[in-house]
Amino acid sequence: MTTRTHDAIPPFGWSVRALLPAAAAAIFGRKVGELVAHDAQLGHHLARELLSVLAFVVFVAVVLCGAGLILLGQSRLAALPVGVKALWCALAGAGLGCIAYATLVEPYHVTVRRVEIENAKVAGEALRVVHLSDLHVRRWSRVEDQVLARVRELSPDLILLTGDYAGWPGKNEDSQTLLRRLAEIAPAYAVRGNTDLRVGLPSDPGGPTWLINRDHSLVVRGTPLSLYGIDAGAEWRVWELAKFVDKKRLNVCLYHYPDLIPNLSGCPYDLMLSGHTHGGQVRLPWIGALISLSRAGTRYARGLFVEDGRAAFVSQGVGCESFLPRMRFLCPPEVALIVLKKAS
Repeated sequence: MTTRTHDAIPPFGWSVRALLPAAAAAIFGRKVGELVAHDAQLGHHLARELLSVLAFVVFVAVVLCGAGLILLGQSRLAALPVGVKALWCALAGAGLGCIAYATLVEPYHVTVRRVEIENAKVAGEALRVVHLSDLHVRRWSRVEDQVLARVRELSPDLILLTGDYAGWPGKNEDSQTLLRRLAEIAPAYAVRGNTDLRVGLPSDPGGPTWLINRDHSLVVRGTPLSLYGIDAGAEWRVWELAKFVDKKRLNVCLYHYPDLIPNLSGCPYDLMLSGHTHGGQVRLPWIGALISLSRAGTRYARGLFVEDGRAAFVSQGVGCESFLPRMRFLCPPEVALIVLKKAS
């Protein structure tokens, strides 16, 4: 078992070049503004995604406010034909039902997604790897209890985590407790996400092994395996660590952002694991995710991608965006079980 360490990424600075970071800082504080600026510098705020979200929010607001005015008998809407008013109110009622489900039910129902990947480098028995991302623990809740229960039931050989562990507002101690308990189930390895960059690494020695711009080699069920951990935003390290890739080993890269997945065939690793997108967090029927906050776009917001013998998996995460109500729709919290099998 070997480990190599590489330089940590330099701290990112405060950017005043974009309106969005300034607005985030004004509303939520400087720390959030810096995180938004960091994402902006990486090109994560795609105009079409932001406009899609804005259009959806405006549509929902118009439907709900219009229904309210109809029921109150005010404004010109009250003069609409009865059928139109009934349809409008029914649409608003359905919308309220969806909002209730998205805030009260789905965020608290942790699911398991099983993914099978074949690779000729698997020596014998299949490897069972649990992938977790974007835990965003605010305070300990039934979500964290479910995560631990699901992971135990899966009996993994490894647990790999791809960032964003604590949520705001919340208790950082609860996220550290979850990481420690996960590491008690199976060997756990973790990288930082964008929300972790301003938080020091947990000092708890019982937690996961942190792969901050370094690689780690081990053998699992007879298969030589190398893990490469990249700090969020340190994209150049993906290629720097590639110098150490041994093509005879099964090489897995942990990187919070899925930015590189559209060019998967050019990546030097057999498997890339990412998160960050939350799968869109709110997905619409027939449309899918409206936003990914990633250069990869909504097409790569979640799921398995395979190209030229290389694979990537993007987790839709467990938690929800900080400073906003817990909300998920058609995108429940997930624990991913990745089964690595010998190619037939």
